[in-house]
Amino acid sequence: DALTAQIESVEQRMAEIDATLADPALYHESRADELRTLAQERATLAGSVEHLMGEWESLERDGRDGRDGQDGRDPANAVTPTKVGVQSRGTSGAQPKRNGHQD
Repeated sequence: DALTAQIESVEQRMAEIDATLADPALYHESRADELRTLAQERATLAGSVEHLMGEWESLERDGRDGRDGQDGRDPANAVTPTKVGVQSRGTSGAQPKRNGHQD
């Protein structure tokens, strides 16, 4: 749906910025303005993802996105969008691994 597409689009741009921020050449004094601009854009995008995820979660709770069991699919097995493009299935209680560690 449109909300999921928005989340994916913002996460894609964040990934692009992260790749640019990983380039050591960006940290040269002559590129300080570019670095500052990218860091500010990334912070804004992170806030957008948080907001959009909140909207998506609200829709999930309210069952208004077509995955409320009315269409024959089990909502516990729905693929959910999560930060930085990682996807999880269901609500097993297990948290996704971050930096190689189970939360």
